[in-house]
Amino acid sequence: PEQGLLPDQPTTVLTPPGGDVLNAILRSWEENRKPARVLMVLDVSGSMADTVAGSGASRLELAQDATLVALDGFAPQDEVGLWIFSSERGQNSDTPYTSLVPVGPAQTSLPQIEAVVPNLIASGGTALYATTKAAHAELEADASDARIEAVVLLTDGVNEHPDNDLDAVLEALETEPGEPSVRVFTIGYGEDADQETLQAIAEASDARSYNASDPLAIEQVMIDVISNF
Repeated sequence: PEQGLLPDQPTTVLTPPGGDVLNAILRSWEENRKPARVLMVLDVSGSMADTVAGSGASRLELAQDATLVALDGFAPQDEVGLWIFSSERGQNSDTPYTSLVPVGPAQTSLPQIEAVVPNLIASGGTALYATTKAAHAELEADASDARIEAVVLLTDGVNEHPDNDLDAVLEALETEPGEPSVRVFTIGYGEDADQETLQAIAEASDARSYNASDPLAIEQVMIDVISNF
């Protein structure tokens, strides 16, 4: 007892259900969980072309592979889209990002994402703040409590775009009382990612930030992020 144990503990033990039952439970979860509406946002700034030691691949190549693997985590009833961003895509504009696949039913959007992801090219700087606000607003405009509304944002750097007001970003991510929430799950990719800022962004939207400072771990990190949905 002094170690926190009960010598006269109950002797009844619950027997785990059989494999067929467990499989049925898993299938039921996928069929009956709240559908997800997710916008994936990938940093394609120039630093993503850097080679990752011990892999022979660039940060972008590893992120591309991880993204394709993680797509298997979505269910048929989900909606998914893909944006990419870098400051070169609009250094002097408010739109340093590109919508490659609009958010839509997984059955049609996932094949489109699988087709465009291998062709991504890294260039330019990191337009983190402007892209974060825009991606959040994109989902917020049609958000519903009937769905999981989320942005998955991966970046390997710090904000290098003229829009540099972090407080404005955090304020934009807050959900008004009674309004559906849009959460921004952030992935700090590589040693140069601004993990502190990404943590603040995730917390402001009631989400979670993931640390992928070791680029070789990005596949598992991406899988973990998608498992939220």
